[in-house]
Amino acid sequence: FIITREDGSRSFGSALVFYEEVTRKSVLENMQTLFVMHQANTTVTFSLDSPEPVRRILSDRKEKQSSFDAGRDKLYVSKCICLITLLPFVRSLQQFLHQLYEA
Repeated sequence: FIITREDGSRSFGSALVFYEEVTRKSVLENMQTLFVMHQANTTVTFSLDSPEPVRRILSDRKEKQSSFDAGRDKLYVSKCICLITLLPFVRSLQQFLHQLYEA
C-alpha cells in the first residue's frame, strides 16, 4: 500500500494478515460465556397467536443462528504484521514478511 501525505511525500508499506488458533482455556471459557450472553439477548421468540408468516420467518432465523462450543469448536484470532518504509520496495517487503512469518 502507499500513503501519500499532503505535501506529496509517500510512504510505502506491506501487511501480512494471518490467523492463530486460541489455545488458552480462560479465553475459550470467556468466549463461551460471551456467546451465551449474546444468544440470550438475541433469542427470537414468538407467541402461538402470531400470524403464520411471522412464525415461519422467526423460526427460520432461529435455525440459522450460529453457535460456539468451546469443547467442540476451534477459535482463531486474526493478527497482522505491517512494515512501512520511505523506500518503494513493496515486493521485497512482502517477501520479508512471509519469511518472518515462516520463521
